[in-house]
Order: sequence, then structure tokens, then C-alpha cells
Amino acid sequence: MKKNFWIGFVILILLTGCGYKNLNLETSKTFKIEEISTTGEDRIAYKVKKFLLINSSKQAINNYGIDLKFEKYKSVKEKNISNKITKYSLKLSVNVKLDDLSNSKEINKSFSQTVDYNVEKNHSDTKRNEKVSTENLAELIESDILNFIIIYNNSK
Repeated sequence: MKKNFWIGFVILILLTGCGYKNLNLETSKTFKIEEISTTGEDRIAYKVKKFLLINSSKQAINNYGIDLKFEKYKSVKEKNISNKITKYSLKLSVNVKLDDLSNSKEINKSFSQTVDYNVEKNHSDTKRNEKVSTENLAELIESDILNFIIIYNNSK
């Protein structure tokens, strides 16, 4: 019994002391976002803006201004034999203008993500699917923009 306890204890120590670090968290706090301006899709813009501000640091040396322009497109993906819509495609595009305030450099980048969602029997269920899909697209775009800023910041 004691032997099993010590073996388990040693395995636990070895697994927890492996030295894993989340690199994204270490590098994301090396910039400060001075200002963010957004146009288009207000809900998505608010969510992305809040995410970027959370991931910036107030003590960072590198200061940026960001202009985000969001566009959301909804299109029919599939129809069945009786010509009823069975699946929609939702596309979220954002144009990012990153102003490096320390050296007056401006970089433009576009990001786009697409997701499909099913049409349900109830309209409210279809709307819920659309809302969930929109939230998922916003999360994908958030991470794309953050990775872009981190890569640009590290390449300076």
C-alpha cells in the first residue's frame, strides 16, 4: 500500500513538473492598445474589442491603434429536393488597420472565417444556431487578430 502511494506520488511530481508554458500568454502581454475604433457588426465588434483590450498590457512599451471594419455575410449553402433551405453559410470578414504609434507605421490585414449551420424545424432553433455560429466566428477572428499583433510585435 505504501509502495503504491510513493509510486503514484513520484508519477504525479514528474507529470506536474514537466515545464509546460503557454507561449501565447507570455507573448501577448508585450503590447498596449491605445485606441480601438470599430465599424460594422456591433455585437461582434464589442466582443473582439473587449478580448483585445484584455490581452494588452498597460505597462508595455509598444503602443498600437487599431481600426476594425466588420462585415457579416449569410448565404444559402444547401437546398433539399423540394427546394427548401437546409443549410446556411455564415462568413465574417474583418479589415484590420494596425497603427504602430511608436514609429508611425501602418499595416493593413484582412481576415475571414466561414462556418455552416443547419436549418431546424423551429425558426427559433435556426436563429439559435445562427447566434452560436456567429459567436464561434467571432472567437476565431479574435485569435487571428491577436496572433497577427503578436507576430508583428515580435518581428520588430
